[in-house]
Amino acid sequence: MGPGTQASLLQSFPRLVQPSLSPPTLPAPAPSITPLPHRSFLQGLFALANDTSNRVRKEVVVGLVTATSFLPDRVAPFMGQLVEYMLASNEHADPAVALAAAEFWTAYLELQLDPGLLRPALPRLIPVLLKNMVRRGERQSVG
Repeated sequence: MGPGTQASLLQSFPRLVQPSLSPPTLPAPAPSITPLPHRSFLQGLFALANDTSNRVRKEVVVGLVTATSFLPDRVAPFMGQLVEYMLASNEHADPAVALAAAEFWTAYLELQLDPGLLRPALPRLIPVLLKNMVRRGERQSVG
């Protein structure tokens, strides 16, 4: 797939998304709690969450960080799965995906969301964040 095709898919993904394609790790939001535009946005992100393209994965991560920042009540029911997804994205081989996922933790803390939801992930989260901080520090000192 060429760059033009990927860009076209990214721009038109809301029309391509089918709620039945929701990955098992991030369920589609319940219709009764989410207004239509937000539900469609979240369903689109969830449907693309397991795409193998690094660019799509990065855009999904950015979208989920945005949803967490601006729609915390809408993503709250899925926060456990979202924490796992962002943790996996922080460990992604593509540095752009890992960097985008790092923004989730900042948004989580700035919104003062329930810290108890992070407790099960802390044994894996802390080493990943520290490793990513070292990598960024090495890049900055080299450049």
